[in-house]
Amino acid sequence: MMLQRTLNLLVKNIGENMDESKEKWTKVCYVAGPYRAANIHLQIKHIRAAEEIGKELWFYGFVPIIPHKNAELMEGAYGLGHKEFLKGDLAILDLCSFVVVIPGWQYSEGTLEEIKRAQNNGQPIFYWEKFLDREHLRNFYKENK
Repeated sequence: MMLQRTLNLLVKNIGENMDESKEKWTKVCYVAGPYRAANIHLQIKHIRAAEEIGKELWFYGFVPIIPHKNAELMEGAYGLGHKEFLKGDLAILDLCSFVVVIPGWQYSEGTLEEIKRAQNNGQPIFYWEKFLDREHLRNFYKENK
C-alpha cells in the first residue's frame, strides 16, 4: 500500500505528453530489460546493467524506476516467483510516463510483456540501444528550456 501511494505521488503527471513538463526530475520512467538468467552471475550482470542506465537517466533529469533493483535476488522468498514479481512490475509500469528498454530485451519474455503493456497503455517507448532515442533522452531538458 505504501509503495502504491508513494508511486502515485511520484507520477502525478501521468498521461502528460512527454514534451509538456520542462522541470527536471518530474518524469518517472520505467527501465525494462532482462532480469532472469541461466545462473546467478548473469542475473547480477543484468541487474547492474539496468542500474547503470538508471544512473544515467537520473543524471539526464528523469526519475527511473528500476524493477531489477526493486526485487533484487528476492525470487523464491516466501514462495514468490517470477510471475508474482512481473505482475507487480507491470502495475508499476502502468504508473510511469514512459519506458526505456535496455539491450537484451529481444531475448527476455518478461521484457517483451512489458513492451506490449506499454504499447497498450500508449506510453512512449525509448530503446537505449538506438542512438536517436538515447540522444532524445539525454537532451530532453536542454531542448525544452
